[in-house]
Amino acid sequence: MNRNLKYSAFLLVLFSLFNPAKAQLINLGIKAGINLQELEIKEFEGQQTIDNLNTGDQKIGFHGGLYANINLPLFHIRTELLYTYINYEISSTSISNEVKTFDFEFNRFDIPILLGKKLGPLRLNAGPVMSFTISEPNEAFQKGVKDATWGYQAGIGLDVKNICIDIRYEGAFSKMADSIQIEGEDYATDARASQILVGIGFKLF
Repeated sequence: MNRNLKYSAFLLVLFSLFNPAKAQLINLGIKAGINLQELEIKEFEGQQTIDNLNTGDQKIGFHGGLYANINLPLFHIRTELLYTYINYEISSTSISNEVKTFDFEFNRFDIPILLGKKLGPLRLNAGPVMSFTISEPNEAFQKGVKDATWGYQAGIGLDVKNICIDIRYEGAFSKMADSIQIEGEDYATDARASQILVGIGFKLF
């Protein structure tokens, strides 16, 4: 996806959230939190050069941005516009047992659109999330990372006055990268990201 088109879509969403004409129809707030991230590597093709590709321990990233609740009689729709920092570690093992480690980090915009149900102060949420890459990853994944991917989020929230706390799991519908470059060679793979998100927010109105 063209990067100018991605930024235009971002500005359009941002404008719609702050449009005063819609202020009476939604609750708007800000939020931030941490992500416990994990990367799954599948279908790696080492071409008799790389014996194996492994991901390291779970890494911690972070997110922050805006949220909006559209309150309907039986359920609510919660949409968010989040800046997310992605951080992974990957190691490759050659057929001669030489191990190389790569840091894989980049930034993206996440736009979850979640259907929710209130149960007293608790809130259940689930729905799709679309992610747009906004920075270049390191050399190993520079060619293979997708500009846009789809995933899903599901979790539970707690609302106390103007404070909201969310815990969610995010999985992938589509692969985040389809190749990795090791020592100048491109190898096909299927890299899919998942994460646990813990966030706290404040309702502005």
